[in-house]
Order: sequence, then C-alpha cells, then structure tokens
Amino acid sequence: MFDLFFLLLFLFAFAVFLRMDWIYYVFYVVGGVWLISHWWTRRSLRNLNVSRRVPARAFAGERIHSDINFLNRSRLPIPWLRLQENVPIDLRAIEQYSTVISVGGRSLTKRQFELHCHRRGYYEVGPLSLQTGDLFGFAESAWQETTAHLLTVYPKVYSLADLGLPSLLPFGDMRSPHRLYQDPTRMAGVRPYESGDSMRNIHWRASAHEDTLLVKKFQPSMALSTTVVLDLDRSAFPYREEYSGSEWAEVLAASVASLVAEKRQEIGFIIKR
Repeated sequence: MFDLFFLLLFLFAFAVFLRMDWIYYVFYVVGGVWLISHWWTRRSLRNLNVSRRVPARAFAGERIHSDINFLNRSRLPIPWLRLQENVPIDLRAIEQYSTVISVGGRSLTKRQFELHCHRRGYYEVGPLSLQTGDLFGFAESAWQETTAHLLTVYPKVYSLADLGLPSLLPFGDMRSPHRLYQDPTRMAGVRPYESGDSMRNIHWRASAHEDTLLVKKFQPSMALSTTVVLDLDRSAFPYREEYSGSEWAEVLAASVASLVAEKRQEIGFIIKR
C-alpha cells in the first residue's frame, strides 16, 4: 500500500515537472481506483452479518455439519471472501477447511462444512476467519470470530439386544419372555384352580360369579435396575493398551447405560479412578 502511495506521489511530481497530460490521467485513474478500493473494502465486512449453526452434541462416528450464513446488508457486492475454519483434527472430514466465495449485494450466501466425530471429547469449532479485498489487490480487510462454538462428542453406543443380559430381580417393570417368576403386581387374567395353587391367589369375586374356583394369572416380569461401575484406574489395563482399553470400557458402559435408560429403568453410575 505504501509503495503505491509513493508511486502516486512520484507520478504527480513527474506530471507537474514535465507538464504531460497523459501522466495526469494515469495519476487520476490509479489514485481514484486506489481510494475506491479502500472505501469499498472497509464497508464490505462492516455490513456483513455472519451466523453459524453447529450441533451442541453428537456421538462418536457421526457426521454432522457446520452451517454458516453470510448476509450482506449493503448494496455493494463482495467480489471475493476467503473463509478459514478452525477445526480440531479429531473432527476433520477433509484436509483443509478453507474456501473462497462471493457475496452479492443485499443477498444471503450459505456455506456448509462437514465434521466427522472420530472420537469422544469436548471440542471447540472455530473461530472463523474471513479475509476480503478489491479485485486489483490495492486493499484487504480481515475479520475473526471472538468466540468458538462448543461441541460435546459422546462415546459411541452399541445395541445390547443380542447380548441377552439376564435380570437377577424376580419382580420388575418389564415384561419377560422367561417364566421363571410371576409378578403378583401384573395380573393377566384368571384360570381354573389346580391342586397346589396357593389360596392367596384365588380370585374370590370371579369364582363366585362363575360358580367355580378361579385362580389369578400373573405376567412374568423382570427388572433392569442397574448400577454401572466403570474402572478407569491405570492398573486395570495393560500398559500398552491403557488408552484403547479405557476407551472401550467407556463405550461399553455408555451402551449399557443407554439401554437401561431407554427402558426407563433405574440406573446408577460409579466411576473408579
């Protein structure tokens, strides 16, 4: 910029000394373009509104998107706008998160970046950096977000339906296909009395109505009241598998907790460090 400024001064002095009109013409044209370029560039980012939407939560292995909107409130277009997104390595789906776009006057331009949640953790997406300038390279302007967007990536959750986890509680809130115990709190109807049936299970009102002894039938049930104990002590894992082992332990603990919570059962969580 300073080199061009001194060049303009030299052209003006040269034109005055030699009194050549075409040098005046070059001076006026270059000087006018230089002034307009600086004025245009300063107004470009001043009238640009930037908004971003990033999910606050995700699970490991998921692919999410960072949506960025650029609203130009000025009638003057932005010929080029360079975007540089700051993305942690564990969230990158591509090598570089940078691109160049143009934004028209009084218009909205959208840009989307894909994020790949490789592993669990607490991440900052951003801050976003912008750079623009004129078409001649006379002036440039930059802007950067003041805060980053926070993203929590939870451990990947696997389905435990195929594991067939047994329940050790005879009575519970969930119907069970295994008729080991019958839950007296879940009546399923009546049946004729058989030898050996408990007198406490006789349905006296139904028996009087049918004029024969009828016994209450109960649905089998089980409870998934669970306490998940996660041992993260270093001594619990081989030295070379300390990181991978603890990660898998957290994944399994999260999977069990997710299953129990999905069934709306009681759950406790204990972490040993």
